[in-house]
Amino acid sequence: MHTNADGTECTCYGFLISHPEMGRLLYITDTELVKWRFYDVHQILVEANYSKKIIQEDDPNYEHVCRGHMELETTLEFLKVNKSMDLRNVVLLHLSDDNSDAEMFAARAKEVVGMADVYVADEGMEVELNKDPF
Repeated sequence: MHTNADGTECTCYGFLISHPEMGRLLYITDTELVKWRFYDVHQILVEANYSKKIIQEDDPNYEHVCRGHMELETTLEFLKVNKSMDLRNVVLLHLSDDNSDAEMFAARAKEVVGMADVYVADEGMEVELNKDPF
């Protein structure tokens, strides 16, 4: 589910990529909800755009943000149902400048995924995506 700025629906894609060295990588952004469950994923790159506790209803982009982007609690639930013993890295993507808190989002995600490393995407950041823990 995603909408253009004018409220019309637009196609949104997620990607499940397999590679011998990094394993299975799941990439999902610009969506409000993901209905599917994925198994044996090693890397998850997922949107965590805003928090209901932070966003202001009088924000001019409020409707667009809520209808086209994933809220923190939705992201955490997605991580909860898709985590596994194989999960190595979680990268939170597309955080809103005004409606998120990177440190809090990362801490909350870490509580959900346990042993996996958690990062918040930032310009120029590099993460080594190996499927093996060592």
